Amino acid sequence: MIRCSVKFLFKLLLVSALFYPFAGHAKELNSSAHFYARQAQDALRKQGGMPAGVSEDNFFQSALFIEKKLCEYIKRKEYFIEKEKSGLCCALEYDPQTRKTFILLPECKENHIGQGCHKVVKKALLYHRKKPEIVARAYQEKITKTELHLSKYLGGCPGLMEVVACTKYALYTKFYNQNSLHAAVVSHRKFTFSEKVQIALGVLTGLKELHKKGIAHRDISLKNCLLTHETEGSSESIFAVLCDFGRAQFINKSFKKGMRVQGHLPNTPPEGIFYENMQGKDFFKSDLFAAGTILYQLFYEVGPPWKNSKYMTALLEPAQSRYEKYVQAIKQHLDCIQTRINNEKQLTTAVAFELLLLQLCDPDPKKRGTASEHYRTMKELYKQVGADLVTCYRR
Repeated sequence: MIRCSVKFLFKLLLVSALFYPFAGHAKELNSSAHFYARQAQDALRKQGGMPAGVSEDNFFQSALFIEKKLCEYIKRKEYFIEKEKSGLCCALEYDPQTRKTFILLPECKENHIGQGCHKVVKKALLYHRKKPEIVARAYQEKITKTELHLSKYLGGCPGLMEVVACTKYALYTKFYNQNSLHAAVVSHRKFTFSEKVQIALGVLTGLKELHKKGIAHRDISLKNCLLTHETEGSSESIFAVLCDFGRAQFINKSFKKGMRVQGHLPNTPPEGIFYENMQGKDFFKSDLFAAGTILYQLFYEVGPPWKNSKYMTALLEPAQSRYEKYVQAIKQHLDCIQTRINNEKQLTTAVAFELLLLQLCDPDPKKRGTASEHYRTMKELYKQVGADLVTCYRR
């Protein structure tokens, strides 16, 4: 009996010796996961605390899951993990292209950014051990291949939204903390002249980059112009970028005729009434008109008097009649501005801004110039108001 007990103990020790390294390795992995999860939690705390709807414990559990278990799902090519499946308070999404992991924040007012005809935009958290970051997640049931391609292709271009990742159903971008120009207008926010010039510079920079690459935006509006503040030393600057490439198209031989000119009808130029006849670079001119419309509202703090979708939608009235009325409404107002400018004793920076608006909003597309020309004009104008150009707007 004693001999059997000795044999049993010997076997037990042998098995323990064989499996001890694996047990130690598992313990080490578990310890590392906890360390990195705590590190990410501390980093987020230093940045201002937890996002709305997420407690410190909720975030720690999500971080621990990412560090310990996410790799198992990735191996099975399961890149979207519902919270019901993980047992966490938030769903997770992994992008295999960029190898970035996102925590989808809970449904609440603070995490809702906005929505369009097809997209819903909410906050998400880009997981990182040292620098976790709030980003914007634009979701729609099916993002077009063109939009995904353009979003990746245009990533990093000045004056255009910064893309973080593109997954099957969502587009992750930098979170612009000042929301859109539309939100600023609705809340009656007042901008200084210097800020107006810098916002205009951002819009024209983005438009220049798009047109240089042979792309028409086709949906320039106040909602698709995002604002953010950035601090450099003791000075604070406002930035503006164009976003939403859902209607953007490459202007080339394969471009389809008969496409609507602008997604936002009131920003459509007069020639857009005959959109069936428009082709190629005609859409660059319509982008310029739409940009002029939003910059008019930025400068004068009121919408253009001719801005009315009835010119596009009153289909019972002949197209030619609507076109003539639209052109007349624009000319009448722009002539009044031109007359006042002619009586000015000197050419101030404000007058120079107005002259640029007059050209952008001209009812004749041939007189609207190009995005590159207007960018250079606004660049010089910004220098004149006493500020240096920001790095992100340099060529």
